[in-house]
Amino acid sequence: MKACRKYADISFQEEVLHPLSRQMPQLPVAQGLASRTLQLLRADLYICDVADHDEGPLTQHLRWWVRVLSAGELPGKTNHLLALLRQSTTSLVIVVAVIVQMIYDASVTGSMFGLRIALALYTTLVVIVIFKFRRRGIKACLSQLVQLSATLDTHAQAKTKTHMAATARRCAKLVRFYEAYAWLTEVTVFVALIVHWQDSAAAGLELLIGTHHQVATTILLWASLALRLYSGVSAVLADYTSVVLILVIYLSMANMYEAIGEALQTRPCNTLLAHQQSVLTQASLNMEASVADLLSQVLIVSVVVPLLSTVEVVLNGLEADMFAVGMAPLVLFVFVPFCLVGDAMTYARLRFADRAGAGPWLEETVQIRKMRLGMVQLSQGHGGDLRGWGIGHLDRKACGSALKSWFQFLQVLMNLQ
Repeated sequence: MKACRKYADISFQEEVLHPLSRQMPQLPVAQGLASRTLQLLRADLYICDVADHDEGPLTQHLRWWVRVLSAGELPGKTNHLLALLRQSTTSLVIVVAVIVQMIYDASVTGSMFGLRIALALYTTLVVIVIFKFRRRGIKACLSQLVQLSATLDTHAQAKTKTHMAATARRCAKLVRFYEAYAWLTEVTVFVALIVHWQDSAAAGLELLIGTHHQVATTILLWASLALRLYSGVSAVLADYTSVVLILVIYLSMANMYEAIGEALQTRPCNTLLAHQQSVLTQASLNMEASVADLLSQVLIVSVVVPLLSTVEVVLNGLEADMFAVGMAPLVLFVFVPFCLVGDAMTYARLRFADRAGAGPWLEETVQIRKMRLGMVQLSQGHGGDLRGWGIGHLDRKACGSALKSWFQFLQVLMNLQ
């Protein structure tokens, strides 16, 4: 987006980039290559030019995410293209059409390739529904987090601000990592779709229109490839945007619980802290209302598809298709991070209660003590945690149980083969 730019961490530049740049040969080509290489290693913070420069890094990063979700409402061809691929009715219809096509091809050829593609696109279908119909709730959550983060930038202690800046750098690293991983996945998906396109699509079309209509068959084959490639781009863009967005939101909320808890531990409770917790609770509830009922279906691509893909890779080795190779690691790059972030959110809420209890409550009036007790009770609820219908809370315990079951199913499928 034109309105967005990247802001480098100043301490990182002073301590690492500047010494390295002084050691480089003073050649234009070498300087250009070195700067590009260092740019890939640098933990940039994604912020917007419209942000207030007095705001902290986390506030600016969350404001950047608000603009990312507002792509369809902003001017510019890039924004309209992103909205078209990620949250439009056109993408919804094309993905449904390709799912039907892949299921039909799988039934005709008897190959698991079409079934794996259909399962992955089903997750994309759910994600597009979230971005199209639940985007307002997610934006409301982000707006509340921006408001709260700006308040903490003003009233929090220096140590808390340092922790918030570290969280912003971590979120920026997540964005950078999933950008790179999305491009790698896009390459593997494109290669797999092109390699299997003609054989699988031709077999299905032969049953539908016969072998005597060569022109019609050729046109439909190329149309089928175009739809598959479009759905592949839409899938990677929508899926990885949703993954990193959820990770960033829950990481930020966990950090803000820590910030408010630290304030309760070091100074008397007041209405400002109670308001901050209220805003944070409402933001977490907005996020839960937007994704909780569909989260289990989103995780299909990170649990079921990697299971089938891992079987394909183990059994066929170097002969496995590129789609299986690209999808097999997703259980480690999507499901496990979700569980770790959910566990961080749960731990932050429990730690909030401990810190509130360790605060100077003996110095407070009865009314202020009741306010502190109410804040402790509010933090003990489970509303707003990272959880999904049918799968419960996503935390370390759930991660261990799921991975254990995952490997058991993997062994069963390999034995059946």
